[in-house]
Amino acid sequence: NFVGELKIKDSHISPFHDFPNVSIDLEDVELYQSKSNGGKPIAHIKDVYVDFDLKKIIEGKYRINMLELIGGDISIVQDTLGNLNLMKAFDSAGPIDTTKTNEVFKMGLKKIKIKDLDVKYVDETQKKTFDTKLQDIKASFRTGTKRLRASVDGKFQMTYINDKDTSFIKNKQFDIDAAIVFDKKREILNIKPSKLLLEGVSFAMKGFMIFKGNPY
Repeated sequence: NFVGELKIKDSHISPFHDFPNVSIDLEDVELYQSKSNGGKPIAHIKDVYVDFDLKKIIEGKYRINMLELIGGDISIVQDTLGNLNLMKAFDSAGPIDTTKTNEVFKMGLKKIKIKDLDVKYVDETQKKTFDTKLQDIKASFRTGTKRLRASVDGKFQMTYINDKDTSFIKNKQFDIDAAIVFDKKREILNIKPSKLLLEGVSFAMKGFMIFKGNPY
């Protein structure tokens, strides 16, 4: 139970969207910062596909493998106190019961796909705005006891505005193909050979980051 409000116009099973997984299509999903705030929603997604593992369903368990967001817009605002409207919407509206667990429904998210989604981020303190159109993004995750692996590839268009003045980055086209591996024990982030294209100009990325003094 959270302070925001989530509205879904309709939903239906889409058995062949990501066969052999079973998909549920949530249509016109809207997120509001509060249940009493009837203004413009923080997010409006035309279609949210939630993919479940068919084998787990047969076992009586519902595990989400993938989320796919198609069309719509998200407006994220950070106020002068540093609070994000998106996070405030998910603040708990009451005490959380930690004694209950759900063994049937689990989040085993491995992939996220995004198509034609407009994401706007506004920093009210520094008066900066990032306006991004995520045209086609695919991200994958795999976690184990020792390492977390993640990758992202796709294309997006971005405009950066600093105090109403448009910078060099105006409707610029980006293409990205990147992968990372995080060693949990040693707290080392390994950036695999990756590539970022800005208007056709290629930038290569590779290296690592250490998050504690002596990882060895």
